[in-house]
Amino acid sequence: MEEARPSLGDYRLLRHLARGGMADIYLAENAVGRVVVLKRIRSALAADPNFVQLFLREAKVAMQLDHGNVAQVFDFGEADGSYFLAMEYVDGPNLFRILRAAEARARRIPPVLAAYIVSEVARGLDHAHQEIPGRAGIVHRDVTPQNIVVSRAGEVKLVDFGIAKGEGLPDLTRPGVARGKYLYLAPEQIRRQRADHRVDIYAAGVVLYELLTGRPPFAGDEVYEVLKAIAEGRYAPPLEVDPDLPEALDAVVRRAMAREPADRYGRARDLEADLVAWLRATHPTFGAKAVSAFLEGLGCFSDVGAEAEARGATTEERDTLEVETGGARGTPLTWTRRDLLGLSAVGAGLYAVFLLLGLWIGRPSPSVAVGAHRQGGGPAALHAP
Repeated sequence: MEEARPSLGDYRLLRHLARGGMADIYLAENAVGRVVVLKRIRSALAADPNFVQLFLREAKVAMQLDHGNVAQVFDFGEADGSYFLAMEYVDGPNLFRILRAAEARARRIPPVLAAYIVSEVARGLDHAHQEIPGRAGIVHRDVTPQNIVVSRAGEVKLVDFGIAKGEGLPDLTRPGVARGKYLYLAPEQIRRQRADHRVDIYAAGVVLYELLTGRPPFAGDEVYEVLKAIAEGRYAPPLEVDPDLPEALDAVVRRAMAREPADRYGRARDLEADLVAWLRATHPTFGAKAVSAFLEGLGCFSDVGAEAEARGATTEERDTLEVETGGARGTPLTWTRRDLLGLSAVGAGLYAVFLLLGLWIGRPSPSVAVGAHRQGGGPAALHAP
């Protein structure tokens, strides 16, 4: 007789996939047999009312979105003292894994594939950004390779609106704080200026750059150097990295990644339009089947996609930086443990780097605060006098 599987409310838990800083991730199925990915808040955090609000806000934001390029959230709630979120199961790799697979095989992502994927991302973003009856425009604020998943059928989907922001929704992040993986933060977020939906367009441009060149646009020995380069808009354009890339795609990247928001695409649909125009002119038959075939050749479907992507989806806190974007004169920065330990800014060097960052970013600052997120707890702050 088959052993009864554990359950959570109406969901039968099939397999534990990953454990993140916020939640445990399961493959589950509901009463009618639909397979979903279930995100359950860890018990240590479920007792925190603010954290529960943040989790439920993610669900409310995501459930407002209904588009083929956005992973759907089906359900959320509480059962047996546990808060959960049930979302669409996308069987396929995220872009981070695709880039690593290509690198491992010494292969590059073809420009046509890069353009197609980002055009689909732009379609999803345009849907989120639109103000429609009963729903304000929603800014994702975390458009990164980890949050873009490609299914076995070649569908491109945005996932994880966990730090998304829309008017009419409670904003539970600290006032004036920009959250996101720091390599994809827009210059105005680093410079502590007002940010809008164009931060998503900028991040999509960074993703396109990385797909075209095989590397991020910004690099440095210290995180401080990277942030300074982002804020100043200093990077080598794609054509300087690879002169064989299409000029039209180089132009798209430059516009999407313009330092000033006013110089970028005003709407995600405009970014999509330029990419689609190039695709139609150069590869009119390219589509989801070709995407799937290329990823199959890279070996991206050789293991269970849900497990791989659940692990990828729970790595966000290792790469997340919070930068204060307004309010007090001080410039608190919240770093994760990986930032503190893995990016060479340690010991006395860490103190110096963040002191310099506090002095450089925006205006003179009396203090700099750096926090390493601890599992199950708040940040441990280091204060520079």
